[in-house]
Amino acid sequence: SFEESVADENKTDTMVKCYWKTTASYVPQKTNCVAPGGADKPSCSPLPGEMGLGGYYGHYQGHWMSATAFLYNTTGNATVKKAADRNIALLADVMEAWKAKYSVDGYLFPFDPIVWDKLLAGHGAGPYYSVPFYTLHKLMAGLLDQYHFAGNTQAYEMVQKMAQWVHDRVEALLADPAGGMDLWQKVLLTEWGGMNDVLFNLYEHTGNEMHLKTARYFFLSFLPGTTCSGVGLPD
Repeated sequence: SFEESVADENKTDTMVKCYWKTTASYVPQKTNCVAPGGADKPSCSPLPGEMGLGGYYGHYQGHWMSATAFLYNTTGNATVKKAADRNIALLADVMEAWKAKYSVDGYLFPFDPIVWDKLLAGHGAGPYYSVPFYTLHKLMAGLLDQYHFAGNTQAYEMVQKMAQWVHDRVEALLADPAGGMDLWQKVLLTEWGGMNDVLFNLYEHTGNEMHLKTARYFFLSFLPGTTCSGVGLPD
């Protein structure tokens, strides 16, 4: 059963393998993962096909966190709680490793930020990845579920840091004379998943207006001259 499979702590380590050993063979100028780990860390061997160029591996990590949060909330199973807490702690280590490398807090993703540089320049995320915001929203939703349904405060801190990172990247794009709302709307043509949904849910917990503001950016405008967030588009 799912509940029995979560009990294996080695499997919990394995769930984070893509985050520990990720970008090496897909970014030519890099030869080592940001968090290469060591003898006690699992090697990266994700599901078949999911580590290939243009994939969206890593999103299932968010599903797993949501599922274990719901399971613990329903059953009170201490083994499930222990496995989920360990998983979140490992992801927190990965976030810290990215921070140490790029001096930016709140980045948690199974690929180098080059993915986001391409996407937010309006060129899509390929050939490295397919739908970065989709995966990001799954991770954020999983962390928020772990806080709301399983009481993990570390997950709550992490999802708020991730929301800050998203806000900063979007605001920088909108403020750039070479970008602006036109470019942002082009970025949104690449699936953004439920970014607005998870940010609205986060706002419900935090009351932080920044979370509400950022959530509203994630609406694609189908009407000329305005966006659903009420921000006017240039002629």
